[in-house]
Amino acid sequence: MSVGHSNCLALFDFDGTITNRDTYSTFIKKITPKWRLFIAMPVLFPFILLYKKGLISGVFLRSKISKFAFFYVRESFVLEQAFQYVENDIPDYLRDNMMKRIAWHKISGHRIIVVSASIDPYMNLWAQKHGLEIICTELERCGKFLTGRYISRDCSGKEKVRRIKEKLNLNDFHKIYAYGDSSEDSEMLSLADEAFYQGVAFNIT
Repeated sequence: MSVGHSNCLALFDFDGTITNRDTYSTFIKKITPKWRLFIAMPVLFPFILLYKKGLISGVFLRSKISKFAFFYVRESFVLEQAFQYVENDIPDYLRDNMMKRIAWHKISGHRIIVVSASIDPYMNLWAQKHGLEIICTELERCGKFLTGRYISRDCSGKEKVRRIKEKLNLNDFHKIYAYGDSSEDSEMLSLADEAFYQGVAFNIT
Protein backbone atom coordinates (compact mmCIF):
# COMPACT_ATOMS: atom_id res chain seq x y z
CA MET A 1 0.00 0.00 0.00
CA SER A 2 1.25 3.44 -0.86
CA VAL A 3 0.81 6.33 1.55
CA GLY A 4 -1.97 8.63 0.36
CA HIS A 5 -3.04 12.24 0.83
CA SER A 6 -2.82 13.26 4.52
CA ASN A 7 -6.04 15.30 4.54
CA CYS A 8 -8.26 12.22 4.49
CA LEU A 9 -10.88 10.75 6.80
CA ALA A 10 -11.40 7.07 7.62
CA LEU A 11 -14.69 6.00 9.21
CA PHE A 12 -14.87 2.52 10.70
CA ASP A 13 -17.81 0.59 12.05
CA PHE A 14 -16.74 -1.63 14.97
CA ASP A 15 -18.85 -4.78 15.48
CA GLY A 16 -18.46 -7.18 12.56
CA THR A 17 -16.08 -4.81 10.77
CA ILE A 18 -13.09 -4.34 13.07
CA THR A 19 -14.24 -7.34 15.13
CA ASN A 20 -15.42 -10.80 14.16
CA ARG A 21 -18.46 -10.70 16.44
CA ASP A 22 -21.05 -8.52 18.14
CA THR A 23 -19.22 -7.15 21.18
CA TYR A 24 -22.36 -5.53 22.62
CA SER A 25 -24.26 -8.78 23.26
CA THR A 26 -21.08 -10.50 24.46
CA PHE A 27 -20.47 -7.71 26.99
CA ILE A 28 -24.09 -7.83 28.19
CA LYS A 29 -23.86 -11.58 28.81
CA LYS A 30 -20.54 -11.16 30.58
CA ILE A 31 -21.57 -8.52 33.13
CA THR A 32 -25.28 -9.13 33.74
CA PRO A 33 -26.03 -11.17 36.90
CA LYS A 34 -27.98 -14.40 36.41
CA TRP A 35 -30.87 -13.16 38.56
CA ARG A 36 -31.30 -10.13 36.30
CA LEU A 37 -31.20 -12.31 33.18
CA PHE A 38 -33.79 -14.62 34.77
CA ILE A 39 -36.15 -11.69 35.28
CA ALA A 40 -35.46 -10.15 31.87
CA MET A 41 -35.63 -13.15 29.56
CA PRO A 42 -39.41 -13.77 29.65
CA VAL A 43 -39.91 -10.15 28.59
CA LEU A 44 -37.03 -9.97 26.10
CA PHE A 45 -37.51 -13.36 24.44
CA PRO A 46 -40.47 -12.30 22.22
CA PHE A 47 -38.49 -9.26 21.04
CA ILE A 48 -35.49 -11.46 20.23
CA LEU A 49 -37.72 -13.74 18.14
CA LEU A 50 -39.22 -10.75 16.31
CA TYR A 51 -35.71 -9.44 15.61
CA LYS A 52 -34.57 -12.80 14.20
CA LYS A 53 -37.63 -12.80 11.91
CA GLY A 54 -36.77 -9.29 10.73
CA LEU A 55 -39.91 -7.75 12.23
CA ILE A 56 -38.14 -5.31 14.56
CA SER A 57 -34.80 -3.54 14.21
CA GLY A 58 -31.57 -4.12 16.06
CA VAL A 59 -31.90 -0.55 17.31
CA PHE A 60 -35.19 -1.33 19.05
CA LEU A 61 -33.92 -4.61 20.50
CA ARG A 62 -30.70 -3.07 21.85
CA SER A 63 -32.66 -0.33 23.61
CA LYS A 64 -34.81 -2.94 25.38
CA ILE A 65 -31.80 -5.03 26.37
CA SER A 66 -29.90 -2.00 27.67
CA LYS A 67 -32.80 -1.02 29.92
CA PHE A 68 -32.79 -4.43 31.58
CA ALA A 69 -29.00 -4.77 31.73
CA PHE A 70 -28.06 -1.34 33.06
CA PHE A 71 -31.03 0.00 35.02
CA TYR A 72 -29.79 1.13 38.44
CA VAL A 73 -26.36 -0.49 38.00
CA ARG A 74 -23.36 1.32 39.47
CA GLU A 75 -21.31 3.05 36.80
CA SER A 76 -18.09 2.13 38.62
CA PHE A 77 -18.95 -1.59 38.30
CA VAL A 78 -19.65 -1.29 34.56
CA LEU A 79 -16.43 0.66 33.97
CA GLU A 80 -14.40 -1.92 35.89
CA GLN A 81 -15.94 -4.71 33.82
CA ALA A 82 -15.42 -2.68 30.64
CA PHE A 83 -11.70 -2.32 31.41
CA GLN A 84 -11.38 -6.10 31.87
CA TYR A 85 -13.34 -6.67 28.67
CA VAL A 86 -11.07 -4.37 26.66
CA GLU A 87 -7.91 -5.91 28.07
CA ASN A 88 -8.83 -9.60 28.12
CA ASP A 89 -11.60 -10.27 25.60
CA ILE A 90 -11.71 -7.80 22.73
CA PRO A 91 -8.12 -8.50 21.55
CA ASP A 92 -9.27 -12.02 20.57
CA TYR A 93 -12.15 -10.56 18.51
CA LEU A 94 -10.13 -8.17 16.32
CA ARG A 95 -9.74 -8.84 12.61
CA ASP A 96 -6.07 -8.70 11.60
CA ASN A 97 -6.83 -7.24 8.16
CA MET A 98 -8.83 -4.36 9.63
CA MET A 99 -6.23 -3.59 12.29
CA LYS A 100 -3.64 -3.47 9.51
CA ARG A 101 -5.92 -1.14 7.57
CA ILE A 102 -6.22 1.14 10.60
CA ALA A 103 -2.42 1.09 10.91
CA TRP A 104 -2.11 2.12 7.24
CA HIS A 105 -4.46 5.05 7.78
CA LYS A 106 -2.39 6.09 10.81
CA ILE A 107 0.87 5.94 8.84
CA SER A 108 -0.79 7.93 6.08
CA GLY A 109 -1.69 10.66 8.54
CA HIS A 110 -5.43 10.21 8.04
CA ARG A 111 -7.98 11.15 10.67
CA ILE A 112 -9.60 7.94 11.94
CA ILE A 113 -12.97 7.75 13.70
CA VAL A 114 -14.69 4.57 14.87
CA VAL A 115 -18.46 5.05 14.61
CA SER A 116 -20.33 2.36 16.49
CA ALA A 117 -23.71 1.41 17.91
CA SER A 118 -21.82 -0.29 20.74
CA ILE A 119 -21.79 1.42 24.11
CA ASP A 120 -19.37 3.93 25.56
CA PRO A 121 -18.13 2.15 28.73
CA TYR A 122 -15.88 -0.15 26.71
CA MET A 123 -15.80 1.66 23.37
CA ASN A 124 -14.20 4.76 24.92
CA LEU A 125 -11.55 2.62 26.61
CA TRP A 126 -10.81 0.60 23.48
CA ALA A 127 -10.51 3.72 21.30
CA GLN A 128 -8.24 5.39 23.86
CA LYS A 129 -6.04 2.29 24.01
CA HIS A 130 -5.56 2.35 20.24
CA GLY A 131 -5.26 6.11 19.86
CA LEU A 132 -8.50 6.48 17.88
CA GLU A 133 -11.44 8.86 17.97
CA ILE A 134 -14.82 7.38 18.83
CA ILE A 135 -18.48 8.13 18.19
CA CYS A 136 -20.78 5.61 19.84
CA THR A 137 -23.97 4.99 21.78
CA GLU A 138 -23.76 6.69 25.17
CA LEU A 139 -25.42 5.38 28.33
CA GLU A 140 -27.23 7.86 30.55
CA ARG A 141 -25.95 8.40 34.11
CA CYS A 142 -27.80 9.59 37.19
CA GLY A 143 -25.38 10.18 40.05
CA LYS A 144 -23.36 7.00 40.58
CA PHE A 145 -25.80 4.82 38.65
CA LEU A 146 -26.76 4.10 35.05
CA THR A 147 -30.41 4.47 34.08
CA GLY A 148 -30.59 1.93 31.25
CA ARG A 149 -31.43 4.74 28.79
CA TYR A 150 -29.27 6.42 26.17
CA ILE A 151 -28.11 10.04 26.28
CA SER A 152 -28.96 10.36 22.60
CA ARG A 153 -30.08 7.78 20.02
CA ASP A 154 -28.61 4.39 19.24
CA CYS A 155 -25.61 5.24 17.03
CA SER A 156 -26.55 3.30 13.91
CA GLY A 157 -27.98 3.98 10.45
CA LYS A 158 -28.87 7.64 9.90
CA GLU A 159 -27.75 8.49 13.44
CA LYS A 160 -24.18 7.61 12.48
CA VAL A 161 -24.29 10.21 9.70
CA ARG A 162 -25.92 12.81 11.96
CA ARG A 163 -23.26 12.34 14.63
CA ILE A 164 -20.43 12.43 12.09
CA LYS A 165 -21.72 15.67 10.55
CA GLU A 166 -22.24 17.14 14.01
CA LYS A 167 -18.57 16.52 14.76
CA LEU A 168 -17.00 17.28 11.37
CA ASN A 169 -17.25 19.40 8.25
CA LEU A 170 -16.86 16.70 5.62
CA ASN A 171 -15.92 19.29 3.00
CA ASP A 172 -12.62 19.73 4.86
CA PHE A 173 -11.40 16.35 3.67
CA HIS A 174 -9.71 15.52 0.37
CA LYS A 175 -10.99 11.93 0.49
CA ILE A 176 -13.26 9.89 2.75
CA TYR A 177 -12.93 6.15 3.37
CA ALA A 178 -15.64 4.16 5.14
CA TYR A 179 -15.80 0.56 6.36
CA GLY A 180 -18.92 -1.37 7.40
CA ASP A 181 -20.49 -4.80 7.42
CA SER A 182 -24.28 -4.43 7.70
CA SER A 183 -27.32 -2.43 6.65
CA GLU A 184 -26.84 -0.28 9.76
CA ASP A 185 -23.70 1.10 8.09
CA SER A 186 -25.17 1.88 4.66
CA GLU A 187 -25.79 5.57 5.33
CA MET A 188 -22.23 6.03 6.62
CA LEU A 189 -20.81 4.18 3.62
CA SER A 190 -22.71 6.56 1.33
CA LEU A 191 -20.53 9.42 2.64
CA ALA A 192 -17.37 7.82 1.30
CA ASP A 193 -15.31 8.28 -1.83
CA GLU A 194 -13.98 4.78 -1.23
CA ALA A 195 -16.26 2.37 0.66
CA PHE A 196 -15.60 -1.14 1.93
CA TYR A 197 -18.41 -3.56 2.79
CA GLN A 198 -17.39 -6.70 4.70
CA GLY A 199 -13.79 -5.98 3.74
CA VAL A 200 -14.47 -5.64 0.00
CA ALA A 201 -14.27 -2.33 -1.86
CA PHE A 202 -17.34 -1.38 -3.89
CA ASN A 203 -18.54 1.50 -6.03
CA ILE A 204 -21.29 3.47 -4.28
CA THR A 205 -22.25 5.59 -7.30
